[in-house]
Amino acid sequence: MASKFVTIHINCDSDKEAWSFWTKQYKPPGNGIPMIWVVNPAGELTHSQMGAPQGPKLVEFLSKYAKELSKAVLSSKQLGLLKAAAKEADALLESGNFVSAYYKLSEFSEELKSDNKALTKVKATLKKIEQAAFDKIASAKESVETGLSESKRLDGAFQLTVVAGKMSEAEAVSEKAEAAIKALKDDAKNAELFKQAKLLYEAREAVADEETDKAKKIYEKVIADFKGTEAARRAKTKLDGLQGGS
Repeated sequence: MASKFVTIHINCDSDKEAWSFWTKQYKPPGNGIPMIWVVNPAGELTHSQMGAPQGPKLVEFLSKYAKELSKAVLSSKQLGLLKAAAKEADALLESGNFVSAYYKLSEFSEELKSDNKALTKVKATLKKIEQAAFDKIASAKESVETGLSESKRLDGAFQLTVVAGKMSEAEAVSEKAEAAIKALKDDAKNAELFKQAKLLYEAREAVADEETDKAKKIYEKVIADFKGTEAARRAKTKLDGLQGGS
C-alpha cells in the first residue's frame, strides 16, 4: 500500500531550509512531532495530523488516501485543453448546437471526474449542455404529440432520435430521451414515425462517415417502405443530392 505514495521525510531540526519551504506551503497541524501531511499529485493538501498511525490503523490510513487520490489528476496541459474545449462548447451552445457542444467535452470524460476546483466552470458548461438537451427533449416530445403537420411531428421524432443516439454516453440525457421515445411509441402512429426518423438518422450518420453507398441504400428503403410520407419526400431530396454529387 505504501508503494502507492511518494514519501518525503523532513527533519525539522536539521533540514531547516526544507522545513521552512514546506511549512510556507502547508500549515503545520500542531507543535509536536511527528507531523503527517498527505498531498495529492496536483500539490493540494488532502490531510494533515499530529502523530503517525501504527499497525492496522496505518493500513486503514493508507488505503483511505490511496483510494481518494486515485481519482483523475490533471496536468496543466490537460487543464488548458479542457478549458479551450469548454470555451468552444460555450460558443456552440450559444448558437443552439448543444450536441456539438457536448462532443467538444465528451472526449475529456475521464478528466472531468477530477475534483480539481479549476474545472468548476467547465463542469458548469457541461450542466448547461445537459439542460439544453432536456429542453430539446421536452420540445421535441411536444412536437410529436401536438404537431399540426406531419413535417412538424417528424421533426420532433428525428430530434429525439438524434439526442438519444448522439448523447448516449450522457446517462441522464440518454435515459430521458429513451423514456420519451418509448412513451410516444406506445401510439402505433408514432411508432411508424420513429421508424422513419431512425432510418433518416442512420442515413445522415452514414453520410457523415463518408459511407455514401450505405446512405443511398437507406434513403431508397425509406422511399420504398414509406411511400407518400414526409420522410419519403426528405429521403428523395437527400438521395438526389447524393446521386448528383457522385
